Amino acid sequence: MHIANRIRYCNTRIYDILLPQITSKQMTQIGLLIPRSSMYSSINFDFLDGLKCSLANCGIKDAEIKTAGIGVGGSDKDIYTACEKMLFEGVEFIAGYVNPNTAEMIQPLFVNSGAIFIALDAGYQIARPEYKQQHIFTLSLDGTLGCKLMPKIAAELGDKDFAYTSSFYDSGYRSAFGFFQGVNDIGSNIAFNHITKLLKADFTLEPLTAFLKENPSTAVMAAACGDMTLDLFGAMEAEEEYTRHHIYAAPFVAEEVWLAKAPYPGTDVNTVVAWATGLDKPENKAFIAGMSSKKRVANVFSLLSWEAGILVAKALEADDTADRIALLENFSFTGPRGKITIDKDTHNSHGPLYAATITENEANGMCILTPGAEVDAASITQERKELDHEIAHLVGSVTSWFNVYGCLD
Repeated sequence: MHIANRIRYCNTRIYDILLPQITSKQMTQIGLLIPRSSMYSSINFDFLDGLKCSLANCGIKDAEIKTAGIGVGGSDKDIYTACEKMLFEGVEFIAGYVNPNTAEMIQPLFVNSGAIFIALDAGYQIARPEYKQQHIFTLSLDGTLGCKLMPKIAAELGDKDFAYTSSFYDSGYRSAFGFFQGVNDIGSNIAFNHITKLLKADFTLEPLTAFLKENPSTAVMAAACGDMTLDLFGAMEAEEEYTRHHIYAAPFVAEEVWLAKAPYPGTDVNTVVAWATGLDKPENKAFIAGMSSKKRVANVFSLLSWEAGILVAKALEADDTADRIALLENFSFTGPRGKITIDKDTHNSHGPLYAATITENEANGMCILTPGAEVDAASITQERKELDHEIAHLVGSVTSWFNVYGCLD
């Protein structure tokens, strides 16, 4: 081969080798930590497709999504390793459904790498008061805050004495803390506590039912999720006593995928939710349509990753990490559940909550969620401040399950 042709050939080969590397460097890499759950079996694809659809909706076409499985989210070591690997590979943003203590643990990794982590949160755990988020932003469904609001709503309906019932699983999270703080705030009373047993075969509401029969003016507050909501409502449906009492429920009792499978308990149930498919908003319709295009039913998990995509799209308006963080601080957007604002000081999302009612689906006798009025924004702000104060002044040890909420083997 002539020497000039040899040089031309070598240059062509070098270009062919380097072109994919150059192209990949220009493409934004986004990481996604994906949990698994036997209870919410599609949760991994819900998170992935929610993020994909959101980025497409925001016009982000040159992004590569890398995923890492994190099991039920109970191993901080595994989550740290997964994040570290993706950051070494050049990922600039990672979103993940993790507990607040996990986000705190991995924070130095993101500070040192110059990347951004978006924590997706059901709101059923609480962070340590000393935790100040750096390079981390949290999108939360505000589950505990919703529970704290319920007693005030109940008081407006004339209820001041409550029996609290929770699944064994939910008792390891913070719904009870929210409910009980709300009860204390208005001077009401928890007259009875009932935790169902661990094994499904041992499930019973008999102690609660017996108490209610002797205390006819007592309302019920309930915390459950997934198939445990089916157990709860099935037992209530079978016992006429529950039609004589007002029932209030934690937000995840109203999670619509499982709620649609739950028997109507014989009486309407009041709750507070961050989002519902029935919210009549253009942004919600776009979200639902986007998920439908992936053959998926929109739910609270795909909602969180959809919102994460909006944050990523906003941050990509800048190239430098410090500028990206500045863009996200005090950033507001209107999404499927309404206006969301990222608090500059805490990096937590502040969003709307809605009074809602679980009613009977007359087509099949199961349950359906009907969203009502948005809770007054000033009331939410005040309750949030009070909750932060109560968390900051907790006395004694605080324990919880390690699993991220809703994720079970």
